[in-house]
Amino acid sequence: MTAVRKRLIQTYNTDANYHDDKVRINVGAGSHPMEGWVNIDQDPSSGGIDLVADGRDLPYDDGEVEAVYAGHCLEHLTLDEGLVMLKEFARVVRPGGTVGILVPDIREVFRRYLAGTSDIIQYQVHTPRLIRDMRTINDIFVYNHSVATDEYDSPHRAAYDAPLLVEQLRAAGLEPVAEIDRYDDPRVPVGEWYQFGFDCEPTEED
Repeated sequence: MTAVRKRLIQTYNTDANYHDDKVRINVGAGSHPMEGWVNIDQDPSSGGIDLVADGRDLPYDDGEVEAVYAGHCLEHLTLDEGLVMLKEFARVVRPGGTVGILVPDIREVFRRYLAGTSDIIQYQVHTPRLIRDMRTINDIFVYNHSVATDEYDSPHRAAYDAPLLVEQLRAAGLEPVAEIDRYDDPRVPVGEWYQFGFDCEPTEED
């Protein structure tokens, strides 16, 4: 385990770290708020939200935030919109702070599809779903419907693999320093194979 990864795990697993005056924000929290974090969503009906705001326009000063986490948020924006949001994260996080980004792992989704495997996953929490055909993949991972439904009212607008996500992060001024554990990271409400992401630090300006 790298020193950076060990430090990140200790940070997110130690309750004492959440009872100080440091600002940690959970952007796109939806129905998954985290204790000790400012839970942000632009949908005021989301349960457990502390602040209604757009992740592309956060009400924080430059370098005011200790840590940012955005799980399954970035894919709901176009690539250009997502880059704007990542740049906003880079703006508000302090030097040496961390930005964690988690998105669906579209490469792994299609690898398993092409291999003909049938996997049962949780989607949403405590809801088992059998992935067996392209219709199911569309329902769970794409659902870019022209008309919103009760189940899918926030379509995915972009798909990511690791090279594209790293490219976007670096374009925003964020350097990946460790992979997020898709199964056991305490910030991830459902540990499953279909997601991936990175913890990042802001890069120094020239």
